[in-house]
Amino acid sequence: MQRGSTGTWQTIGAGGETVRAFIPAPLPPDPPLDLSGPLRDKLSQADYALGLLDGAVLTLPDPDLFVFMYMRKEGVLSNQGIGLLREITGDARNRRFRFEPCFRLFEETAEWNNRREQDGM
Repeated sequence: MQRGSTGTWQTIGAGGETVRAFIPAPLPPDPPLDLSGPLRDKLSQADYALGLLDGAVLTLPDPDLFVFMYMRKEGVLSNQGIGLLREITGDARNRRFRFEPCFRLFEETAEWNNRREQDGM
């Protein structure tokens, strides 16, 4: 399947500055999507996997903790990949991640989580 242009770049003024904006092509695409055969099977598999994930979330005592753990893991992995992770210290329950440019993000996330716990959310 050959894909055409997905959109165009236009120079516009915003906030007193000149910026480039990406304007996506209108939907539906031409030719229209063919949702039969292999694409339907893939869509069905993806829908099934989302249903499994949705069911798994119901078994968690606090789904926000799952999201918080995922955010921490993603932050560590992505920053290891670009070389920003300096060290990981602490025991398994109280790990503190030290990032040279990203440390404040984790502090703010922890503060947000503490506020949510105090508010009873």
